[in-house]
Amino acid sequence: MNLKDLGTIVQAQDCDLIDRQLALTLPVAYREIMLSYPFANLKHFEVRELLDGASEVVDLNQWLRVNGLYGKAWSSHQFCMGKDEVGGWYYLDTSEEGTAVYLTDLEDLGVFGSRFTEGLG
Repeated sequence: MNLKDLGTIVQAQDCDLIDRQLALTLPVAYREIMLSYPFANLKHFEVRELLDGASEVVDLNQWLRVNGLYGKAWSSHQFCMGKDEVGGWYYLDTSEEGTAVYLTDLEDLGVFGSRFTEGLG
């Protein structure tokens, strides 16, 4: 689903459910951004997708914890929040104090944006 077609993506109770089910604490920046859609700058979202429901987010992250991604283990403090159309996965490291958005794909693992809001636009 393209974000341009969505209303509110995640509700406050969804964030709480994600926290409980994944036994982590979502970064404040993630909560604020997801609760304040529509985003001011959508220029990059024609090729990006954020997961838009608590059950979808929880299911994917639980699957990654069991199966890993591209042959690498997925840590319980990594939080996958979306993907792009070519197989890249966007995630946060909830053990870090910063809000860097990481991108992982078959060829590379790197920082997509230095702050969560940079990664969104």
